[in-house]
Amino acid sequence: MTERVIKDIVLENFANAKILYQEGIPFYNVASSTLKEACVEYQINHTSLEKKLVTQSEIDYPCQSTPIKDILHFLTTSHRIFIKQSLPYYASLIENLSVSQFENKHIVKDLQFIFPVFVEDFIHHVIEEEKTLFHYIETLIGVKDSQTPLSKAYMLMQKKNIASFALDHLHDDPLEGIRKLTNTYAFSKNASMHEKVIMYELKQFDKDLELHAQIEDRLLFSKALVLEQNLKQSIEITTSLN
Repeated sequence: MTERVIKDIVLENFANAKILYQEGIPFYNVASSTLKEACVEYQINHTSLEKKLVTQSEIDYPCQSTPIKDILHFLTTSHRIFIKQSLPYYASLIENLSVSQFENKHIVKDLQFIFPVFVEDFIHHVIEEEKTLFHYIETLIGVKDSQTPLSKAYMLMQKKNIASFALDHLHDDPLEGIRKLTNTYAFSKNASMHEKVIMYELKQFDKDLELHAQIEDRLLFSKALVLEQNLKQSIEITTSLN
């Protein structure tokens, strides 16, 4: 693989572009170089990089049998990956894009303007979700595990509940504007390597967010609702005894 050209490696599997970038090789600047030449230029261990390009790990997603604590951990970890790895990568791709590299040239400036706004809104959404919904569920879990006083959960449940959080969650579609701008991430076979990678990554990110939302809706909320109902029953029993 070391004698293969970077462009060919990327076009063979767009996910390779992200690996190259994360390892310190801006693939869009060395598209015509071989992997070996790029590794020499950026002082990268080509043996280690080659292994990562060949072996790409699968994500172990939660399922119905996954404990709620582990589901919450998975979602929180996903947030960190989105913010610290994925979004900076997408931002760099878009920032380093020139008009000449895009077939639909009018999209470039719009994309470079709208994406930083999206990132800011997305980070705000994540922080707010963790501060409210995740904190609420963590409190319920703490009571269940006898690590948090029941009274603390009772105070929170007077202000919010899982049903209200779930209702707020129905309205989220963070990538709607970018999806419309890019015609659902469409590109032609004649598009540049850079454009293809951007559209591929944005489409994958959209899928990741959709799956993320499904895990919240179908797993986290349903399990949290059962947990909340059980704690309400415990509170009612405790109150009746007093």
